[in-house]
Amino acid sequence: MDQRLDELLQRCTVKLKVPDKVGWGSGFFIAPGLILTCAHVVKGMNLGDKVQVSSQEQISFPDTTLVQLIPDYDLALLRFSPSPTVNFPCVYLAPDFEPFDRFYTFGYSDQFPNGASVTSDCEGTAFEQGKELILFKSGQIRPGISGSALLNWATGKVCGIVKFTRDRTTDLGGGAIPTQVILEQFPQIKELQQQFHQQDDRWVKSLKVPTEEIWREACRNWIKVRRSPVTNLFADILGKPLDLDEIHVPLGLLERQRKPIAPKDVSPEAGSQVYRPEQIDLSQEASVNSRIPANQRERQETITPISYDDFFRRVLAQRQSPKSQGKRLAIIGEAGAGKTVQLLKIADWVLNATEDLPIWISLEALGEKSLREYVFDIWLPAATARLKQYSSQWENDLEQRLKNGKIWLLLDGADEMRGANPLGRLTEELKDLLFVGSRVVLSCRVNLWDAAGSAPLEFDTYKMLDFSYGEGPQPDQVKQFIEKWFTAIDHLEWGDSLRMALDELGKERIKNLARNPLRLGLLCFNWQEKQGNLPETKAMLYQQFVESLYLISEQTKGIALTPKQQSILNKALGRLAKQAIDRGFKSILPHNLVCQELVESQPVNLGFDVFDLVLKLGWLNRVGMEAENPLHNVYAFFHPSFQEYFAALAIDDWDFFLPRNHKNQPVPGEQYRVFEPQWREVILLWLGRSDVEKGKKEQLIRSLVKFQDGCKGFYSDRAFLLAAAGIAEFKDCTQADAIVHQLMQWRFFASNLLKRVRATFSIPKGRVRSGWAETAFSNTDSQRVIRELVRLLETPQEEYTYLIAAENLGTFDPGNETAIRALMRLLESTQDQNTRRRAAETLGTLDPGNETVIRALMRLLRHPFRTDEAYQLMMKCAEALPYPAFYQAFHAS
Repeated sequence: MDQRLDELLQRCTVKLKVPDKVGWGSGFFIAPGLILTCAHVVKGMNLGDKVQVSSQEQISFPDTTLVQLIPDYDLALLRFSPSPTVNFPCVYLAPDFEPFDRFYTFGYSDQFPNGASVTSDCEGTAFEQGKELILFKSGQIRPGISGSALLNWATGKVCGIVKFTRDRTTDLGGGAIPTQVILEQFPQIKELQQQFHQQDDRWVKSLKVPTEEIWREACRNWIKVRRSPVTNLFADILGKPLDLDEIHVPLGLLERQRKPIAPKDVSPEAGSQVYRPEQIDLSQEASVNSRIPANQRERQETITPISYDDFFRRVLAQRQSPKSQGKRLAIIGEAGAGKTVQLLKIADWVLNATEDLPIWISLEALGEKSLREYVFDIWLPAATARLKQYSSQWENDLEQRLKNGKIWLLLDGADEMRGANPLGRLTEELKDLLFVGSRVVLSCRVNLWDAAGSAPLEFDTYKMLDFSYGEGPQPDQVKQFIEKWFTAIDHLEWGDSLRMALDELGKERIKNLARNPLRLGLLCFNWQEKQGNLPETKAMLYQQFVESLYLISEQTKGIALTPKQQSILNKALGRLAKQAIDRGFKSILPHNLVCQELVESQPVNLGFDVFDLVLKLGWLNRVGMEAENPLHNVYAFFHPSFQEYFAALAIDDWDFFLPRNHKNQPVPGEQYRVFEPQWREVILLWLGRSDVEKGKKEQLIRSLVKFQDGCKGFYSDRAFLLAAAGIAEFKDCTQADAIVHQLMQWRFFASNLLKRVRATFSIPKGRVRSGWAETAFSNTDSQRVIRELVRLLETPQEEYTYLIAAENLGTFDPGNETAIRALMRLLESTQDQNTRRRAAETLGTLDPGNETVIRALMRLLRHPFRTDEAYQLMMKCAEALPYPAFYQAFHAS
């Protein structure tokens, strides 16, 4: 039978007496042959002097000598030769304690010279001449107890050594030297402790076995820490604690499958569709050209939108997913799309609706550790530290739960992991037998997921959708979010004015940005402070947020900063963000880097503490401990997007991104950050800054457009696509029209529109560029794209060009009259059944009340190859039209 902890502590405790001196003290075994006590217990002795030692078991230690003395911290170390016949235990040292923890100690007081127990309550810490102490009350500390171990009953481990009494005649308690100080002053003790308790498990076996509720509390506490960076700033803004449910609008998720390898025998006309990066129903697109065999068409990809509620019910609860049966799920989306919030919601669901446990891991925090090492070495001690009951029994229990499939691994931010192939690394680590039974939900930015190819094939992929504006049957989620936000601050009328402002002509860019949950939250924040002032670019949105935050902090926290102090903070954060991204820290920032930029590099006479202010304002949050050094905190920006924004503020010249002296080959020793994915958002934000000279922006765009790589254009194309994305932030770029025109040439390469293009470029390059261009349309200046598409449709074109251009135009501008007219002309003139079908389906989406659409759909439904899509569109027409009008159009067909 295992011994109780109080019994073990008594066996560890010895009575110490200095020869020829009145009185005695206490000490305890901390490693084989070593006794720890207070320096004042052996006052007057020199190193090598002998001390009289005895124990409850009436065993003497005649050869015990003083071997180390640290008077400044009142610590002393004694050495003795262990008896070969007695196996003494050693205490288990751990630094954890909190106010209200219950303490237990055993020592040899003047009242009870043969030993007595004392219990007390932790009050917290105090400082004596700059040195930390633990204060405790409700226990009578008599002479002779000094030097005894202070056992934290909550953790089951020794958190300090008793140093003094407050009053020897009452139960006022006393003070103790923390274990953290002991380990710092005797660094060899940590390894000796570890070796002993690995070989002797008596103390470990005496610790409490975690119950189900304790496990759930540990997971809940850990996730609460992860949740706070998401809610803290917005809570300050709203002036009250914020529950995510108060402003959370559920997003739909896009059930997404990977595109198969494109067939080799497709025609140029269909090729651009095969290589298209968007996740659409390519089986229908491919059928435009009959040269694609049916078996290859069947291999093409389809999409299935899934609602927020259905995702929890079908995928999570009922395990209905096509590849993994709910076991391996990936949530992908752009920055700020709500991936982390989605994982938080899943964690809540696991805790509330299942008997399983969620383990949340921010993946960049892994560092060089494996997933297994992180779970047991970092997550488990940290998650259970607040409960004070961590032991090897937790390890055994956790390992069993993992093997039994009772654990969910919620892995946040695969794109933030270090290394060239994070998804490949994760795929291999999840093959560990320990994790085979676990359910895994992974979040990742879209660009990394798409670039990974077939690496994570065992995952079912769900893409976060943007907020909707009430298009067709969709709800106005933007309005729902805005209403929830301004209802929380009792100013719903402000929300109404913001929603109306987003619909104003010329605000299309910011309206599109506001489909993103994070950016919509920032927009609500800014509108709260600056009504009537919508920003034009993403960078201006973040700039307004930063300015507003300083105003809010003055009102709610009393932190009043001058413009100069704000500038100093912004520059310090910029240097930190820039250094972090350049050194590969994409989200989690190590202790040394934060100290270097926010503490060590600041002027001595600054007059305020930059690091302290950054934490109080919420720009940085403590989010855990370093994997390599658990004594050091790690930090993260409020959101990775703000790390990118502050980094953009710290860059003065475009030469930082692309060497200005580049000529057709790499410049030795220079870095080409324009081709490094972690810098893409920083570059776009830099282009959107209002304080950067227009000439510098023009030079960067021109250098990207004219970039020659000496590698047959692979990097030249990437540079051009970055320039195309850049003009959306750099609104008045003089080269914008030419860039969009070039994108049109790329997009419609597969048609007969530009025969000279066919002579210039190879067929494969043209196909790939066509797909790239269509993706670029959604990332560049949408108004210019619309103008180019309208121009295209107003000039004679072949059928295929008309069809694709009208579809693209309808995507950017639903209800556009030019697109509707072009599709109607196609319906009236084309003899190709597939072209007629697609034109009718697209027109039915853009203008479901059109009688021409109804007639065309009826012809499709009478055709032998009728489609479900045609019937569904007819139903939409029936919903959009009054019954008499629909009846007339139906029978006119």
